[in-house]
Amino acid sequence: MIHEICKKDSLKKNPTALQSLWFWKDIFRIRLFLRHREAAPHWKQQKRIQGSALILTLLALSALGILAASAATMGLYLVAEEENLMKQSRSFYAAESAVNRVLFYLREDNRTHPVRTLGENEYHGINDFYADAERWLADGIDREVSVSTAGTNSETKQMFVRVTDEAGAFQIQPVSTLMQRLIERRQAVNEDKGTDLSETQLQDRVTDRITDFFDADSQRTVDGMEKEEFLAINRPFLPQNRDPEFREELFDIPGFIYFVSLNVSDVSAFFQLIPPSGMASIPQIDSIYSSDLDSLAAAADLTDDEKKDFSEALALWRKDQTLLSKSLKDSLLEKVQENLSNTESGFYRVRIEPADGEPGVKLDAVFRLQSTSIYAFEFYEYFTH
Repeated sequence: MIHEICKKDSLKKNPTALQSLWFWKDIFRIRLFLRHREAAPHWKQQKRIQGSALILTLLALSALGILAASAATMGLYLVAEEENLMKQSRSFYAAESAVNRVLFYLREDNRTHPVRTLGENEYHGINDFYADAERWLADGIDREVSVSTAGTNSETKQMFVRVTDEAGAFQIQPVSTLMQRLIERRQAVNEDKGTDLSETQLQDRVTDRITDFFDADSQRTVDGMEKEEFLAINRPFLPQNRDPEFREELFDIPGFIYFVSLNVSDVSAFFQLIPPSGMASIPQIDSIYSSDLDSLAAAADLTDDEKKDFSEALALWRKDQTLLSKSLKDSLLEKVQENLSNTESGFYRVRIEPADGEPGVKLDAVFRLQSTSIYAFEFYEYFTH
């Protein structure tokens, strides 16, 4: 009908039709207006929903970004951990290789130089062929050896090596004389111990504790500690009440490490190991180049000034092999040579550590080269730290 009304000829002939057209236009506009009003709230609500979705999307993306960063960081940590484990493993094999090489050098040096006198710079071997060969002795000198690490990324590493005489370490057994020897060394140290107890009281207390710790009975001495006293400090499995089997047992005696004025890390180098059952015992010698300075001063009865001069002479020897005969006065040199030893016992302690300063495995090994054959040897200790 609207099409008929909108025809031009019909509008001219019928004015009423024109009015009808305006009427229909108004109706159309009203309907559009009403439709727009009905649709407006829905559009605003839809817009609000879209805004919330945008915020949730941004939050989700942020969470994913954090997870991705965490995964990347964790991956870097895992790679670094794997690399550290590989370095640790290579360091262990390098230390082990260095020990075997030093063992070979010592065996060869024993074969070519049967006279094992320490502290000399002119050595005479079995023939002139070995005159210029590098010497390997238990003289406390820091040396370097080159070893190749295992694996696809093989590399050459430098390792510090120090060879000392295990017989020069402080002997624990017999326990009955241990304390007296420690007191003599302590007197040679001659320093304030920073304790409220008198020196005599301190010595008596530690002596009684050592006695109770290793004796077979359960009777407590005056200042000692037996089962009841160890229970009071939450150590129910002590004392041992038997002869010591390991030098580390001394750690369990309260006050002992303080009395000997040592750090715990130095105890393994200071005290001689206790040989396993069935193996040859290790002798005790006051080795010029391996024993503790305070123990040497006590054995040679050195004064404070003599002890200082002797310490400086040993430092020069370890630095550039300056002979003691050139760095000590004749009277002090004679005193040292009369009371201390400059020969080897055949029991070697080898300490290996990385020379590059990087963290790595340190290895301590103690072995004996048997006198019956230079190719026969036996390990007494082998541990890493």
